[in-house]
Amino acid sequence: MLGAAAVEWPVMVRAGHQGIPAEHPALFILAACLGFAVNILAYATIKLASSLTLKVLGCVKNALVIVAAMILFAEEVTVLQGLGYGISTAAFGLYTHIKVAQIAEEAAPVKAAGSD
Repeated sequence: MLGAAAVEWPVMVRAGHQGIPAEHPALFILAACLGFAVNILAYATIKLASSLTLKVLGCVKNALVIVAAMILFAEEVTVLQGLGYGISTAAFGLYTHIKVAQIAEEAAPVKAAGSD
């Protein structure tokens, strides 16, 4: 944080923007709280699933942001980009299917052992 302040503060002062956080404290506090929530959710995702799951979710999120931009803002996407986003989303579906199958397979012996 100190590094960012040392690098960004002089630029903010030159541009006359150093008062913006004081003018909109609720927005900056909300942004900080949302950032903290993202970190907590990332930790929970890694704890409950895996770091790979977090990475895959990040890729899907990026693809969905692009799709939303295409729909809401008429963002133009090339055929190659669209193909890439489609492959990314399909790979997420495949990953989810494999992960669910693994979880079901791991749970099956537990159920079988518990039913004796």
